[in-house]
Amino acid sequence: NDSLVLTGKGGGRSRLDSPRPDRRPPSGDRPSVSMSWPGIWRQCMCMGVRESKQVDPGSEMRTQANPTLARAIPCISASEQEKVDELLSSLEPHEQHQLLHEEPADIHHPLFLARLLHGHGSVPAAVTACKEMLAYRKEYDGLISRARKRIPVDIEAFDRHFTFCADTAPFEHVGLCLEAGARDGMPTSVIALSTFSVDGWNTWPDENMIEYFVSVLEQYSVILHNVSLKHNFMCKMCEVRDCSGMNTLPFLRNPFAQMKKFKTIIPIVKNYPEFLHRIVLFNSSHSMCRLVEMFEVLLRRWFASWFSDNAGQFENDYAKIRLIRAGDWEAVAACLHASCIRASAESVVSNSTTGVVQAGAMAYSCAWLTRGSAANWQCSSQGTEGEATFQALFFPARGGVVRLGDGAAAGMHRAAS
Repeated sequence: NDSLVLTGKGGGRSRLDSPRPDRRPPSGDRPSVSMSWPGIWRQCMCMGVRESKQVDPGSEMRTQANPTLARAIPCISASEQEKVDELLSSLEPHEQHQLLHEEPADIHHPLFLARLLHGHGSVPAAVTACKEMLAYRKEYDGLISRARKRIPVDIEAFDRHFTFCADTAPFEHVGLCLEAGARDGMPTSVIALSTFSVDGWNTWPDENMIEYFVSVLEQYSVILHNVSLKHNFMCKMCEVRDCSGMNTLPFLRNPFAQMKKFKTIIPIVKNYPEFLHRIVLFNSSHSMCRLVEMFEVLLRRWFASWFSDNAGQFENDYAKIRLIRAGDWEAVAACLHASCIRASAESVVSNSTTGVVQAGAMAYSCAWLTRGSAANWQCSSQGTEGEATFQALFFPARGGVVRLGDGAAAGMHRAAS
């Protein structure tokens, strides 16, 4: 399967026409695999978690004494398992009870505790973080329980329909499984920042925002747990952002005022350690690059308070940000699957049908081509206000990009593979 994406950029009245070819999604786009979650612990005596046959992953996963030896966990080394056991034994009895008897399987699994160790760099720091995480989950127990009831047990890709208050979020949020998102082989979350409303963000009620992000993060936890155990590695999320059309001016003028909302979210997000694999910011303008550099200073302060025992954590996480300049479609194709580029384009297609493309923004018209099918395409501009720059591009599913035409032009392309 191959994908065709047509893009137009500039201010002025523009038109991007594409046909209506076979739009059937590629087979295997989102596989559904049912799996159980055995959580395995060793603390003085071997302990095992019963396999859950319930649909709700948020249901209590009770532990029981098990005289058999604990099985090895492929995505955790033996030394990490020993540190995880040390972490567990350092908790107070009531904290151990909450973790092992009251929290869902993906939270009390050794893999999640290994994430704490990776993020905080030492057992003492991870113990402190675990205690704070348990206090957070106790405080938000009602919200977390409600969120968990919506999450399918076998979920492997983010779906905003299972979150709370998605209709109030000031942006569009799309999820893709690891075969369809970034080429790193990680589940992917996509937000086209042209759908982001600064006014909507500033006026978003804190209650709604908290409900949304807690339900998103709980869903992330189940997704990463499922994919990690299925493929035997510590899976993380790749966050992809199309920066075209993002109004950076309010952030550049008064960054501290815009950060008020982030200060509300940060105490929540830090309870989900090592969830981020990479942030890909493509179609980045010069002002977006300046914005990222400016926020580096603020992020460094936060990381110093979050990871006091892991001095290199900021450099590790900041290095995960990949900036791709606007128009560098070769770099985009090398980083993202064609289906991911398509998902981003389709999330803003409603903004591309007004006939007017704002200065600095991009309008998209896209179509997915099955093998052997063809599409006739045309790019044209109407009116005299401003200039529109057109590009017709084809992204093969195997990778790379084929440039079909620049400027006002028309043609036909057939997907050969």
